[in-house]
Amino acid sequence: WTMSWQGTSREQRHMIIGGTTIFDGLEALSEGKVTYTENLSGHNPSFFDVAVVVVGETPYAEFEGDTNDLSLDAEDQAEIEALKASGLPIVLVLVSGRPMIITDLLD
Repeated sequence: WTMSWQGTSREQRHMIIGGTTIFDGLEALSEGKVTYTENLSGHNPSFFDVAVVVVGETPYAEFEGDTNDLSLDAEDQAEIEALKASGLPIVLVLVSGRPMIITDLLD
């Protein structure tokens, strides 16, 4: 679900050819301007129509990412809560290789 092997390798032999990132897909389909930011810090939410929040697990294969915790990490949860508090509508895109627990974040 990333553009390179496990999301980390930048070696050409590991790069996926012909893929489209989520940002590129949104930009191609949008009729307006798409702004990328890692968090809301320094941005006025009233300047935006909607926040598309893309979160999930760090890419992994086999046992490297095994964990019994299916929650989003604390940083992702905090950013979603900050966006909710701003009143900006949110579209949450969950990128993971398995179901994750997000019920506490839903309205």
